[in-house]
Amino acid sequence: MKLVSFKAMALASLLMLGACGENEIFLGEEGGGNGGGNQTPDAGEMVDTYLQGVVTDADGNPLQGVKVSSGTSTVYSNMAGGFEFTSSNVVDGRLVARFEKDGYFSVVRSMRYEYNMDWTVVMVPETDRSISASATFSSSTARKLTVSGLTVDLPAASYINKATGEKYDGTVKAEMVYLNPDAEDFAEMMPGGDLAGIRADGSESMLLSYGMTSVNLTDVSGNPLQLDGTHEATLTFPVPEGLADRTPQTIPLWSFDETAGIWVEEGIAQLRDGVYVGTVKHFSWVNLDDPEKEAKVTGYVRNDQNMPVKGITVSINQTSVKTDGNGYYEQRVPSDVRFEVKINSKAYGRYKNVVSISVDPLEGGEERMLPTMILPRLNMVSGMIVNQGGGSAICSIWMTYGNRTTTTVKSDLNGNFNFYAPEGFNGEGQVHVLTIDGRELNPIPVYLGNGDVNLGAIYINTATGIGGVLDVRMPDGNTRQIPVPAMGDGYSGVIITPDMLAVADENENFVFQIPDYTSDRTNFDGCSLQAGGEDEAVICVGTINTTVRRSNSLYVFDMTGSGQYYSDLGLFDITLSAANIGVPLLMKISYMTNVSDPVKEAGFPSFTPCLSVPAPLAMILEESSQMGKGGMLGYNGSQNDFTTLRNKVPKTFSVIEDDTYEDEGAICKDFAAYYGNNVIMLSYDSSIEDIDLSDPDTFSELDARLTVTALTGVSDDFWNMMSRSGDHGAYLKKLRKQLKRKR
Repeated sequence: MKLVSFKAMALASLLMLGACGENEIFLGEEGGGNGGGNQTPDAGEMVDTYLQGVVTDADGNPLQGVKVSSGTSTVYSNMAGGFEFTSSNVVDGRLVARFEKDGYFSVVRSMRYEYNMDWTVVMVPETDRSISASATFSSSTARKLTVSGLTVDLPAASYINKATGEKYDGTVKAEMVYLNPDAEDFAEMMPGGDLAGIRADGSESMLLSYGMTSVNLTDVSGNPLQLDGTHEATLTFPVPEGLADRTPQTIPLWSFDETAGIWVEEGIAQLRDGVYVGTVKHFSWVNLDDPEKEAKVTGYVRNDQNMPVKGITVSINQTSVKTDGNGYYEQRVPSDVRFEVKINSKAYGRYKNVVSISVDPLEGGEERMLPTMILPRLNMVSGMIVNQGGGSAICSIWMTYGNRTTTTVKSDLNGNFNFYAPEGFNGEGQVHVLTIDGRELNPIPVYLGNGDVNLGAIYINTATGIGGVLDVRMPDGNTRQIPVPAMGDGYSGVIITPDMLAVADENENFVFQIPDYTSDRTNFDGCSLQAGGEDEAVICVGTINTTVRRSNSLYVFDMTGSGQYYSDLGLFDITLSAANIGVPLLMKISYMTNVSDPVKEAGFPSFTPCLSVPAPLAMILEESSQMGKGGMLGYNGSQNDFTTLRNKVPKTFSVIEDDTYEDEGAICKDFAAYYGNNVIMLSYDSSIEDIDLSDPDTFSELDARLTVTALTGVSDDFWNMMSRSGDHGAYLKKLRKQLKRKR
């Protein structure tokens, strides 16, 4: 019996085809990563590290479901806004991560790399008209966007499709956001986070921001647009109130390099009638900053009983940092600037007063110890998470009191945590604990008002991680263990279709299937499993009961059931159990039939080549941590149709494979090309029969003679992983053979 419809993995396999061809792939400036800066940094490397943090809105409310990506690692923030990584992308000594959520402006955060990092990120809703503006207009007309004193003048007839480079005439949708450095949450909202910059001569600099803006341009279908590079947009920045006494005649403009996580100098703005005016020929994040040399400040935060205040955010100039266990902090700052160091109310139990100290300008290279900041004593709630299951002790912790909620904190690698109770609150509260795999413990009652509260050890029991172990009970009562491989490398993981959840690793050492899967259920029976290798394996066909839960991008399975075990000792009837088998999501797909216009009907990228006849079947990529958006079209086409599609690929795309060959008497053609983070792949196999929509297997296999794959937003790190795969040609042939065997 075929346990898994492996052809459902064709989308991932075809992406590998495009990325693993004989030619090495180089993503240059037109790849869209560095925003047109004057340096092209390397793509970085995945480094074992620990990054944790919390994502909130501007009011401090946690944001759930934020996609957080760092290199090949992707997680989703939990219900408390928490996230964590144990492997992150480090580029030129900077850890870089992207935060995305529908309805909010995306932001890339980056800091100088340290092993143990703790971030707070504030995301801005697109509907917040106090700092954003939007407009819909014809590309043939000029348009002005204005918010809070910042204006952007967009020129007429100056747009191109960002993916294809082709001139665009039609309706333009523009979304603009303006970040004022006077805002309380400026340090947590802005791209980057430490205002590090690279000057036009390649030297490093610390920046003093006079304001930042981002303008997103799309067509009516959501396809990204960009200025054509010949016309200029004019930006007018107001002078922030906090810098009114510091107005040089010119200030450089900077764009944010999202690949390297750093600001890059590329323009100039002039002071005219009390505002700064400059021009840009493309849009990314644009920052008006005065560059200075680097200096450093250090200091301590204590309460009025001389006890260290640990784990709170200290705002320093236009950046922020958290105190350590001794109440100590240090932060790099620009020289020659007078600024404040302060602790805002929501950082410390919503204390009603802002505590601050004024700092006179530092010289370049100077390190200055600041006076100790004294806060009134607030009751501290602390404790330690103890995981008896051997899994992570990292949890999200918060407290509810009345109808209010404290800011979420995260336990550290050893399980320790603390937070400060609200100022003046006396009474009962409830402490909530959310584990890494999405399990919320029963609330822990706590009484506040009589001093600090130490909750002691809080026990959890989870072994959640990537992979796991199957416990196989033999007829003689002995137990054998079969490991579940760690997946999530871009080749393997959870695949979800409208009627099935399937798991398969690249080498088929773990194959699992839940028929009739729906996301609104957690318990399933009649599941099938195959695990092991050539020496020993178990097969359970329709005899496994499974519980499924999702934690961010990780699916966690508990299993019980019966089946057969075989090895060189023979064939035996067995029972099987497993707990906390963790598998990352590879992709979630859906289907459409008889698709005439893939762009309008199915949300395919605007550059998708298609035939004049409807595609009998389309596979749509709804969710993927690495492969962006788009999908695959299936046609009953000919070799001439393949050539027609090949000729419709935009000239801006670089070809990385164009091959014709014979395979067991069949004529096969493969084509792949990319432009930036967009990919087009075509495949033809003369041995495949016409698509039969009356056959239910058609929808699980997408076995089409002629296929078109078009994806946009493919991650740079996925491309880089593919290009480092070794013997690309041999690996590609292996994939093709696997797919043919499974038909």
